[in-house]
Formats: sequence, structure tokens, C-alpha cells
Amino acid sequence: MVLTRIVVFVVTFLLGIGIVRNAEPIVRSVGHLDWAERTFGAGGSYTAWKIAGVLVMIFGFLYAIGRFDLTPGESLPFLRPTS
Repeated sequence: MVLTRIVVFVVTFLLGIGIVRNAEPIVRSVGHLDWAERTFGAGGSYTAWKIAGVLVMIFGFLYAIGRFDLTPGESLPFLRPTS
């Protein structure tokens, strides 16, 4: 269980760094996000991808320390079956 959390943290951290470092190629291949350009101004698509990368790293860290769980039963208690 601990090893799984460490692996998930490392993978999400590397994924987040990859998103932050490669925001420009991502925007070139995916296209500009209209809502981000309206919200953040000029260059908002790049900012949105960088924020997404940081959020991926934060959620990976929270999962690693046990503050965020990926199972629906823990995250969404109303989905738990009742006996």
C-alpha cells in the first residue's frame, strides 16, 4: 500500500512537471482554450495548462500522504452500498 502511494506520487509528480514544462507544445497540438483566454487574458491557455500541471502534482502529493483517496467509496460516501 505504501509502495503504491509512492509510485502514484512519483508518476503524478513527473506528469505534472511534464505538463508545466511542455505547456507550449501542448497548446500548439491541442489548441487555445477560449475560456482560459477570456479568464486569464492573453496567454491564458498556457497559464491554464500550467495550473493543471500543478494541480496534478498537488493531488498526487495529497494521495501520497493519505489526504486524498482515489476510490469512490472514500471520496464519495453517498456511493457506498448500504447493507
